[in-house]
Amino acid sequence: MNRSAIQNALAALHARPAKSLGQNFLHNEEIASWIVDQLELGLADHLVEVGPGLGALSEFAVRQCGSATLIEKDGRLADYLRERFVELPGVEVVHEDALLYDLRALSQRGSVKVLGNLPYYVSSQVLLAFTAESSPASRIVFTLQKEMAERLSAEPSTKEYGAITLLVGLRWRVRYLRTLPGSVFFPAPNVESGVIVLTPRLAGELPDCNSRLFTRLVKEGFSQRRKMLRKMLASHQLDWPALCATINAPETVRGEALSLRQWVELTRFVEARLQYPKQKSS
Repeated sequence: MNRSAIQNALAALHARPAKSLGQNFLHNEEIASWIVDQLELGLADHLVEVGPGLGALSEFAVRQCGSATLIEKDGRLADYLRERFVELPGVEVVHEDALLYDLRALSQRGSVKVLGNLPYYVSSQVLLAFTAESSPASRIVFTLQKEMAERLSAEPSTKEYGAITLLVGLRWRVRYLRTLPGSVFFPAPNVESGVIVLTPRLAGELPDCNSRLFTRLVKEGFSQRRKMLRKMLASHQLDWPALCATINAPETVRGEALSLRQWVELTRFVEARLQYPKQKSS
């Protein structure tokens, strides 16, 4: 949809972009088509789109996949989408908050691929929900605030690298694809956006570890990122020299300096020493 079509659709609905829902509608059709192409849809795929809005991405995506579920929180836009795609019986529009949607219900649908231009104010919550351990998704393409997109694809020892980099990275490979200026959205946000693609890690790509313990340790380790990690994890009463020798890190290391693999090995060390209940990551 171009800018004029978006404005006309909103006028017909007697609606304005809702700031409370973080609504910024993509009006560059070339970019919309390119974003959908990154999902690599086929007729065997079931598409899930988070926050489709007026359907700027949907119009390209729903004709490339076998079936689709469009999750829209704004009831006005959900009704608009039902009417717009009424001739496509494989397209279901769900009027619901994406944070309440259980993606696991689609695990029997075969290949599930997820698409979304995420509102900035809930992007991290949606991201964590849709990349959870039981997610059936085989590929995810999200447009996020550029700062968040950079955090997800960050390398150790950079200012962007943090807990969410690791929590998502444990199960997913993240690749930063492209920066989008605010001018391609209506209304234009004051920040740039970034497009990322997430694909599940292969079995055996990382050593198995207790994912709940991993999450706990990472959150503790980054709660005050400038402090040495030994102080942040002091409550676990670890043999710190032995741990650092195991993960090949100096005893003065900070959490932000450890790679994902080192965090996994740290978790395995803690699990073995403290005999946490077994619970492997997928």
